[in-house]
Amino acid sequence: MRRRLALALAAAAAVAGALLLLWLGEADARPGGGHSYSGGGGFSGGGGYSGGGSSGGGSSSGGGELIYLLVRLIIEAPQIGVPVAAALIGGYIWFKRQTSADAHASWDSVALLVPPPPPAIEQIRQLDPQFSVVLFEDFLFRLYSQAHRVRHDATALAALAPYLSRSAREHLAARVPDGAPAGDVVIGSLRTSQVLMPPRLAGPDGVERFASRSGDGRPYYVKVTVEIEANMTVVAAGKETTYYVREQWTLGRDAAAHSRPLGRARTFDCPNCGAPFQSSDEQTCAHCGEVVATGRFDWMVGSIALLHQETRPPLLGGYSPEVGTWGETITHPRLDFSLAALRRDDPALTDEAMASRLTRIYTELNAGWSEQDLARIRPFVSDGMYDYLRYWIAAYRRQKLINRLEGMKMTGWRYAKVTRDAHYDAITVRLWATGRDFTVHAESGAVVGGSRSTNRDYSEYWTLVRGASVRGAPRSDRRCPNCGADLKISMAGSCEYCQVHVTSGEFDWVLSKIEQDEAYRG
Repeated sequence: MRRRLALALAAAAAVAGALLLLWLGEADARPGGGHSYSGGGGFSGGGGYSGGGSSGGGSSSGGGELIYLLVRLIIEAPQIGVPVAAALIGGYIWFKRQTSADAHASWDSVALLVPPPPPAIEQIRQLDPQFSVVLFEDFLFRLYSQAHRVRHDATALAALAPYLSRSAREHLAARVPDGAPAGDVVIGSLRTSQVLMPPRLAGPDGVERFASRSGDGRPYYVKVTVEIEANMTVVAAGKETTYYVREQWTLGRDAAAHSRPLGRARTFDCPNCGAPFQSSDEQTCAHCGEVVATGRFDWMVGSIALLHQETRPPLLGGYSPEVGTWGETITHPRLDFSLAALRRDDPALTDEAMASRLTRIYTELNAGWSEQDLARIRPFVSDGMYDYLRYWIAAYRRQKLINRLEGMKMTGWRYAKVTRDAHYDAITVRLWATGRDFTVHAESGAVVGGSRSTNRDYSEYWTLVRGASVRGAPRSDRRCPNCGADLKISMAGSCEYCQVHVTSGEFDWVLSKIEQDEAYRG
């Protein structure tokens, strides 16, 4: 009798634990918001997953431990365990009622502590004036995606030898599940966690500068460590599985090296001569004869650490409170100086002009997202941002869901950061907005998350980029910035009339990144 009772109570505890995990795992919506990677939000939209179990190669999500502890508590101390299980089940039922489709949900923002600033990666420009953070991140996005897509193919992986060390390639080749390529790879967060510069030495003029060579001629290296959170689909044994991963990549480059020209900054050819990389020893370019797989000419990933991996199918209904909406804005210490310098170079960049451009992008982004119309969004977002949005709209379509955004409007904005380099100007603004945000079944129209009637107040950090040589007031119309024709942009980012690529900031400001309050680091 006692054994049957214990088993029954254990089952109840398992249910309670599962319900609790679902409670904690519900996600928000919006383009660039809510699909938070492990609660982190972040880079290029901050998308992510909720729910799911664990997979080899990383730690578990903790759900199994929770259920195990509840079971032990009920068996060993039922006077405590039973009320706890009952409270969890009752709490979950109450929570679901409070957040049901037609409930007047509370969107109150959770308080947020101001995070510490990230390492100053911009200081690399003191060694390499052509260094661009925008290009560096874009290069890393593409390398990460390409490396995972070919990790099952030794030949294709060896073609990336100038940019991936042998140990990095071996790590990728051994990633579980063995021999399975990653399909869709979408980065939700990329954060620089450490920048190691060479020592400063006094020059002939007595001024200290970063050294590129030691006294005996040996090279110094610049090392950058980044943490990447991503989602990827893997097909193994005929079954498609979606993984959430968190990885740490450490890159190094000779301190005397200089960035490749803009046209080659996003390619994976020989970093010295530009020819397709071919090698008999996976180090020496067959065309120019230079040893290039050492970080002599460009960034090389020296090591990869898998911090966490688990299966996480997208959970696209539900919502959770906004975090930090009314908290203090994180502004860069040199914001005023950098903004003033940009305006001296381009007097047409007024607050009014930027507000018009932001409003246009905000309007088109939300309308296109709600209509699942990528063509409407494409002219106003960078290539990386487009890939992110395309991934999530496809995920909604697969689940026959639509995230509806109604009555959306910006209520305020302010500058947070301005960075400039040889290739790009970048402006980060914090904007505040409100509107009705809910998810429906595409066929029935039934609401599965959010509220049709209650506005949701939120704020986000948006980063817009534009070519460093571009001048003039930002456009607020829907015309090609190059030829002036009605704005019809291909999915590759080129105007369908003049065939010119316009979505990398060549002519006007485009949205390249959306970061949530809890993810932004300044």
